[in-house]
Amino acid sequence: MAAGGARAVFDEFAALPAEPPDVAPWLARLAASTGASDPFGEQGVEGARVFALALDAADPLSAMRHQFHIPKARDDAATDSVYLTGHSLGLQPISTAAAVQAELDKWAARGVAGHFEGDLPWASCEEKLVDLLGELVGARNPQLEVAGMNSLTVNLHFLMAAFYRPVAGRAGILIEAGAFPSDRYAVASQIAHHGFDPAEWMVEVQPDQGTGLLTTEAITEAIARHEGRLALVLLGGVNYLTGQARHRQRGKIALTFKLLRPALSAAFRTGCARAGIHSSAGQVHEMQLIASFVAELNATRRSPSGIPPLLLGYDLAHAAGNVPLQLHE
Repeated sequence: MAAGGARAVFDEFAALPAEPPDVAPWLARLAASTGASDPFGEQGVEGARVFALALDAADPLSAMRHQFHIPKARDDAATDSVYLTGHSLGLQPISTAAAVQAELDKWAARGVAGHFEGDLPWASCEEKLVDLLGELVGARNPQLEVAGMNSLTVNLHFLMAAFYRPVAGRAGILIEAGAFPSDRYAVASQIAHHGFDPAEWMVEVQPDQGTGLLTTEAITEAIARHEGRLALVLLGGVNYLTGQARHRQRGKIALTFKLLRPALSAAFRTGCARAGIHSSAGQVHEMQLIASFVAELNATRRSPSGIPPLLLGYDLAHAAGNVPLQLHE
């Protein structure tokens, strides 16, 4: 397996000034660089396996695999499972138990003084995370742009309490069907808090029945169809259930999504389907496209009547750390 060759292809693609309209030649080059000349054709599952292993070897982060506990396969306690749900719940780092135990020991030994003592004083522990969180979300100045606080659902409530301003006839919140359950509960409770019925005013965009994926067109069409009654659009950056990403990023991640689209329709539908492995990362949405669409709608809302703008929010809890983000931009 020519890991170096695959990495060189990735790096060359990432350096292009613009994304090529046809990625098929890049797929061929990437496959050839790994020794899998036809990974999704006559070589079938075996070719796809060689290809996947070569891509793993080319990943500069592959050495970190050994720093995590990996669940074993259901039918083979000696074999690591193929874990494709890191977007929903990540693997546990091997260092986690010791780190948690250290804080429990400090609690036992120092009690309330643990809030102010040690390498990680509990009263200010979130301050040590700011720079690291800034790298994950693409902040330019993390100390000014990033705060580590609360839980996802609490933060969603804070944001909606501040920005969701429903009025009679315009109380709707549009979300994706299959959104993270606590997101859905938060949306429903905010609608009810303002005196509206969630059954009437929570609009859920359904995925394509054939693929299970939510297309950008379906989202924009739903926004346009319900625009007159919407106050907020709230979408997930990565769907916790399917792993479908909704971001715009050239380079390695985008190349992987685009090039592996044939794999998902060929190799994965054959051998991997028999193994019970499913993936739906083949379709990438562009947050900027949806944001531009909402901005255009808001331009038409401007009138002497003072119709409030339609707000667009992204829940990136499952995107941070899984896909590259540049939120400062």
